[in-house]
Amino acid sequence: MDKVDKKLLQLKYSRITTNIIMVICWGISVGLTIACLRGTLQNPVVTLAAWLIVSMTLNLCTGFYTVVSGVEYQEAATKLAEEKERDNMDNMEIIEALCINFNAVYYVDFLKDEIRFLQIGNRIQQYMGAEYSEKHAYEWYVMAYARKLVYEEYREEFIRELSPDNLREKLKDRDYYTYNYEGDKDGQRNVFRMFAAKINGSENHLVLGFADVDDEVRADLEKSEITKAALLQAQEANSTKDIILDNIASEIIEPVNSIVEIARMLSANEANPPSVRSSGNHILLETENVGIILTDIMEMNRIRNRQFFLKADKTDLNALLDVVENSVKERAKEKKINVTLNREIVHTVVMCDKKRMDSILQHIYNNAIDFSYVGGEITSSITEIQVLNHKAYYDIVIGDNGAGIDESVIDSLFEPDSFDRVCSDKTSNRVIGLSVTKSVIELMGGKFEITSKKHEGTRITVHLCYEIAE
Repeated sequence: MDKVDKKLLQLKYSRITTNIIMVICWGISVGLTIACLRGTLQNPVVTLAAWLIVSMTLNLCTGFYTVVSGVEYQEAATKLAEEKERDNMDNMEIIEALCINFNAVYYVDFLKDEIRFLQIGNRIQQYMGAEYSEKHAYEWYVMAYARKLVYEEYREEFIRELSPDNLREKLKDRDYYTYNYEGDKDGQRNVFRMFAAKINGSENHLVLGFADVDDEVRADLEKSEITKAALLQAQEANSTKDIILDNIASEIIEPVNSIVEIARMLSANEANPPSVRSSGNHILLETENVGIILTDIMEMNRIRNRQFFLKADKTDLNALLDVVENSVKERAKEKKINVTLNREIVHTVVMCDKKRMDSILQHIYNNAIDFSYVGGEITSSITEIQVLNHKAYYDIVIGDNGAGIDESVIDSLFEPDSFDRVCSDKTSNRVIGLSVTKSVIELMGGKFEITSKKHEGTRITVHLCYEIAE
């Protein structure tokens, strides 16, 4: 029941109530008058005056309520009429627009199973003039149109798409529906489009339009082919770029590793003069940073091109951690940062990708050093938490009490497609390094967690498991 019907029912009940009250008041008034004439009332004047006031009040109230109900009904009815008028105007605009842009336009009433021809194109008149001069049901015209103007392989689909049940279903939750098919035009195969729109929001009253959209569809296909070709060319260019970058990085990384080893020997040999050891230490730090960047480049290309694979060898975790710890402490000296590494591991020999494990630790330590204040502290630990199915599970925790990382940076690391976005944006090498590290850890079957607070520090936790090799 709509608003107008409710107001009408309210007005009807108020009028009935007014009439009933008037009848009751009239009856009581007659009874009091008779009693007064017979002398049975003790105070006839007071009683009649009181009843007069009560009855007038009741009649005034019910009359006022009836007037108010009538005004509300009139307002609601006027508003409904205006809305219907607007709907009719909108529908006429739809029909007029269809008549301008479509070759043929029809009004269909599924409840009465009738069809009205609002506009008929020359082509349809040529093929179906005789049929249109007769009176038939909607589905008869659909069958005739399909038989004469739609290509055979599309006919069954066309008839099904334009069936009343299908159009009602398609338009149940939307205002219009379109369907493309192929038909005959002057002996040539063309693409046509059927457009169905609801009238006054009812899927039983529709306006149907048919238009030749062959040029439009072919233009879209041509644009699509051009876009596909451009995309393929861009993908090939990106693939070539990735291959070149990977090859360059692979060729440079070996000499860089050789320089690192030489620098370590120069800085670690106590027989060398202090200046030589200092230079060796400086070369070591700078070359290790170059090596980390080159490793990131190769890892990015492998991950993006789905060429990531692990090279697990028997690895002594203690020996690996010794090398990493010494390297980190050397880098931390410049900022006078104290670095501690606690180890609680039982199984130290595991099947591990040594280079990737080293890269993961270096990245996280470098991040801690960069965000630490001068004289700060970095605490780290590696703990073996359990052994299951001949695999050891480790927790690696590295924390600092430095400046902290922006929350937006941390959030970006865990958003969908964060790796591709971070690598394509103009972000710092350190953020890219963290993103690469997170991706590598996850590809290794591990888990990466990070928490940070401004001026309180950052804590990174890595969960990994390795097959025991002892």
